[in-house]
Amino acid sequence: MLSPQRSLKLARMGLGVATFVIALESWVLLRLVAEGRYAMPVFSWVPPPTETTVSVYLVMAILSAVAITLGFHVTTASVVSTALSCLVLVWDQQTFSNHLWLALVMVALLAPAHAGASPRALGVSGTAPLPQWPLTLMKAQLSVCYAFAALSKLNPAFLSGHPLAEWMRWDLAWLPALVLSVATVIVELFLAGGLWFHRSRRLAVLLGFGLHASIVVMIGQETLALIAFSITCMCLYPLFLTSGASSGRGVTTSLPSQSRTSGRPF
Repeated sequence: MLSPQRSLKLARMGLGVATFVIALESWVLLRLVAEGRYAMPVFSWVPPPTETTVSVYLVMAILSAVAITLGFHVTTASVVSTALSCLVLVWDQQTFSNHLWLALVMVALLAPAHAGASPRALGVSGTAPLPQWPLTLMKAQLSVCYAFAALSKLNPAFLSGHPLAEWMRWDLAWLPALVLSVATVIVELFLAGGLWFHRSRRLAVLLGFGLHASIVVMIGQETLALIAFSITCMCLYPLFLTSGASSGRGVTTSLPSQSRTSGRPF
């Protein structure tokens, strides 16, 4: 089991990597729009992307993503990253994507979760209370994502196996495609609730890693988007594996006490 502080750190690092990938993906599309590809503005009053503004976006997005990953001024970096993601969403309708929206919500919650605060800043006398509500919202959003993904696939078209067979990197016979389609729905439904319970949590984590790894390896379309989505989801698993006790106001983590002789933590 992980401490709340460690689990939040792992989630923060994963979200930083995911936003880095999303920045590259968005930059490629926005650059094409700036170079003359058909534009689909969300609002007429929003200035269209140009090569200069798109380059500035890329630099700022990468810097904020790196800062989040390394834990450097996380609050400021998460606010900047959230603002940039909102800009991308309103810049052109072609930039909208579910994984971008999911990462946007998760990164926005890093600031109130104190994801960048040091243990000394968080608490006194060896304890570091973390606000519970942002962590709960992050976990709940992940469950909603899995539940919606499963429910949206409960239709004859997807369960037939034909869409999955078309998305594959290689030819797949109808029967294996049908089995994989049904298994995908079952696993996503299980993940939506299984991550919350102690008895099913480890199995859910294993199935989740297997699901996302297979998606990236087997699906031959929108690889960057699938990588970003998988990282965004999997980096939140540690939040379910915390060993900290919950309370109404936060989670308290025991930190290593300092040596009275050397003043260094052991």
